Amino acid sequence: MNSVSTAEVVGVARPTFLGPLVPASVGVIIWLVIVGTEGWVTGVKYSWLLVLATGLALWTALPRLHYSPTRLELTIGPWRRAVDLMDLKSIKWVPVRGAGNQGKILVSDKHGDLVPLYVGRFSKTEEWGSLLLSAAVHCNADVDRRAHSILDQRSRQRSQ
Repeated sequence: MNSVSTAEVVGVARPTFLGPLVPASVGVIIWLVIVGTEGWVTGVKYSWLLVLATGLALWTALPRLHYSPTRLELTIGPWRRAVDLMDLKSIKWVPVRGAGNQGKILVSDKHGDLVPLYVGRFSKTEEWGSLLLSAAVHCNADVDRRAHSILDQRSRQRSQ
């Protein structure tokens, strides 16, 4: 149950903040300049810069949140994490250190699966947030006050 059936997907939310693509691009450009001026041997010595910049770019641009009334799946390239919304266990907010971070919401089901969602990272919160809250009511899932407030507020703000 690791792949999303395209027949059941209602929507796909994309990243809302692509700011880290700027330093990632700068890292790739610096590496290219090193290779162009110093040669491939030196370029290999600085390949860590290319790996770091590429990793940052992929982490920023690749995440997708696939959602339907029965399933929520976070994909980052080939990696997937999914929860069954028909068997939801809990929706909890946890703080995350970092500048401008609003924390993350952990969505878990009764099968032990978990999907971490950074607050404000994905578009279409009004759609998937409403699905999460509806599923929580349907399954009598535990939803902490902070997570409920975030999902409900964002759902109401964007639907107006």
